[in-house]
Amino acid sequence: MASRTTVVVKVHLMNNSSKAFAIDPNDNAQKLRDMVIERLALTESRCFFLFEKKEDFERCLDPDEKPAELMKHWDKVHDKKKGEDSYNAIFLFKKKIFLKEEEKEMKDPVAMDLVYQQAVSDITQSVYPCSAPDAIKLAGLQMHVTYGDHNSQIHIPGFLAKSAQNNLKSFVPVNLYSNKKSSEWETLILKE
Repeated sequence: MASRTTVVVKVHLMNNSSKAFAIDPNDNAQKLRDMVIERLALTESRCFFLFEKKEDFERCLDPDEKPAELMKHWDKVHDKKKGEDSYNAIFLFKKKIFLKEEEKEMKDPVAMDLVYQQAVSDITQSVYPCSAPDAIKLAGLQMHVTYGDHNSQIHIPGFLAKSAQNNLKSFVPVNLYSNKKSSEWETLILKE
């Protein structure tokens, strides 16, 4: 009996990391979701699902959809659009809905981290709009999570531009970023 060819599927997480999975071309989204849950050792998985994200469109995959077939479709569209704006489609693993009661009961640290990363991404990508003062407060909190307690010797203007992430935009909502110079954002965030 000949072995089937596997397809490598990359699944992105909300913290900009990704995991690769070898699947059978006939595997459905439910099976891939189960593989992601197992790889992450996620014990509270009932509200996490796979999404297809392309350009400014995002949708939750039906359990019976076949990721390998979707990837073939993406390749066809990409080939047709050569020379035009690039066509980037990905699989994304994230929480489908936010229910306050579920979050109060959530004990799984992996699930809590996934929800946190999704919230950060939703704010910085302007999925959930916020005011500039709120954005600065949230960026200050994210700086603390990312870099630890404030150290006035290290966390000085220019620090974010020189940091390993080298991306001030990962702290400021995309719809607000152009309202101030990078140095202004950084100064306000560091004061927070």
